[in-house]
This record gives sequence, C-alpha cells and structure tokens, in this order.
Amino acid sequence: MPLRINYAFDDSLKATSFYCEITIPKSAQVGDHHISCGLSNVLLGFSNKGTKSIVCSFYGENSSKDSTSKKWNTPRWHPFAIGENVKLAKVEPTVKEVSWNYPFQEDSTYAFLITAMPDSVETYYTTYFFEPKIKKWKMLAGFQNPKDGKYLQGLYSLFAPGQAQSNTLKIESILKNPWIQTEDKQWHSLAVVNPPDTSLHPIVDLYKNLDSATQAIKETQAIKTAVAKGTLKKANYKDGLYYEILKEGTGKHVSLTDTVTALYKGSILNGEIFDQTEKEPATFPLNRLIKGWQIGVPLCKVGGKIRLVIPSALAYSIRTRSSKIPPNSILVFDIEVVGVK
Repeated sequence: MPLRINYAFDDSLKATSFYCEITIPKSAQVGDHHISCGLSNVLLGFSNKGTKSIVCSFYGENSSKDSTSKKWNTPRWHPFAIGENVKLAKVEPTVKEVSWNYPFQEDSTYAFLITAMPDSVETYYTTYFFEPKIKKWKMLAGFQNPKDGKYLQGLYSLFAPGQAQSNTLKIESILKNPWIQTEDKQWHSLAVVNPPDTSLHPIVDLYKNLDSATQAIKETQAIKTAVAKGTLKKANYKDGLYYEILKEGTGKHVSLTDTVTALYKGSILNGEIFDQTEKEPATFPLNRLIKGWQIGVPLCKVGGKIRLVIPSALAYSIRTRSSKIPPNSILVFDIEVVGVK
C-alpha cells in the first residue's frame, strides 16, 4: 500500500519553493516513480527501468493518473530550460517527462527542489536535484504552464513499497524534512510530526551548480559567436565579466559600498529586453545586486556609461528569475551612472 504524505498549508503564504528529502530504504524495489515528491501536476522522483535515473514528469489535467478518462486535454507544458544531459520525452498525450541518468544508492538521502514563478495567468516551474557527494544542485528542467498562474499547491511525498516492506517501514524515515519558501523569502516547515525550528531551514544555494564548468564553456563560445556576428563588440574582461566603456565619466569611480543611481537597459544575449528604466533613474545599494553589477559598475565613473556582458554564473545561474530570464541566461546591461552616495 502506498505511503503518502499530503502537505497542508494556507494558500495565502504564496509558496514559491518546495524542498524535500527522500531516503531510499535498503532492499527498496525502486521501479518507476515508486519514491517521489511533487505537487498536483509535477512529479519528481527515482526510476529504475533498466537504467537508474532521476525523473520529472509534468502532467495535464487528465493523464495516466486517471487512465479510464477518455477526455484528453491539449498538452500545455512548454519547456523553457532543459538541464545538461537531461533527456526530454513525451510519454503520453498530456504528459512530458525528463530524465537524467544517475546511480542513486540504497540507504542514501537525496534532496529535491521545485520552484514556481507565477506570471499573470501562467506559471514557470523549475525542478532541481541535489547531488550529495559533490554537494551541488542539478537543474533538471523548466516548464511553463500557460493555464496555471498559481503558486505551489497540492504538495506531497510518496513511497510505494513492495509487499515485503509495507509493514516494516516508517514513513517519516523515508519522506522527510519538507519545507516551503514563500514569496517573502521566509521558510516554513511542513513536517507533520515534531516540526523543527525555522532557523533549521535548508540552505539552498543554486549558484552551487553541478554543470557550472560545462555551462561556462558554452557561454564563452556564445559570446564569441555574438562578437563574430557583430551583435556584440569585442569587450574587455575582468573576473569573468565582459565590459565596454561606452562613455567616460567625469566624476569619481563607483565603490561597491555605494548606493548607485543609474539609468539602465537589461536584455538577454539575443537582444530581448527584460527590464529598463523609463524616464527616471533607479537607486539601489550596489552590494545587494548580482555579482556582475558588483564587478562591473565600479569600473565606471559617475557620469559615465558602461556595457556589461554577464555570464550566468555572475547573474542568476540556474534560477528562473522571471518569465524573460530563464536559467543559464547571459545578461547584457547598458548602464549610465547618474550619481552615488
């Protein structure tokens, strides 16, 4: 009989991240999705159909969860990011699945993360797996659901043991440490029994990226290609950042500890603009911004203008920052420093 925990919490919390840990029991009969976690239409778990793998399935409203249904909805899951060496498959009319070959072990604990970014009537979901030996996160996939527009709901963990195990295992020893993070960046434990103090929440650092070295090579080549095509000018280089002084300023150099007032335009490498100031400049503490700004803006004087080409490792890494900034995005900023204080 399946062992399942449904996690209840107030929808007003606006959950944007779901973190949980799963321990694979000794002699576990891991088949397809027998040990998993997720939400109503997204599943993360283990599969062993000849090859061990981490799988993530995205379900339509009617799918194999209800195999008797004759009504199939139009599949509305659109991938916007697929991780390195992750395979994408359409397994049923309304089900899309990604898998990553990984030799998971019995009597080992693994962590999963699902994030949701609602944007009007659609939601952008991104799924991750934490590799415990290397201690880095693996981005599996990002999928957009245009019919959604909701924060995380219907969260659960599931273990479907073999007959010999069903009476000998305690669910809390397998499906454990569930947390949600809300829109205000606060963590809340979903533990049913003996919830821990909130200070013991998981530390999720998506800059610790399992594929960062491979991604850096790809992005370096992408920037070189853009220069060769003329869409970018050949730039200077500092600490992983590419930059070009567009206009020399006459004031003092910016300091990392400054609060900067600036006009700016931000785009991804293909030129699509995701943010810009309009008539009035924006003001913000420089040391609270992404690393690319922290390195690049101090290269400019007040009154000057600089272009920054920021690889993802110095931007948002494997995070989905917005509907216009998917994981592993190279960002391009034109910044005019108006003042500092």
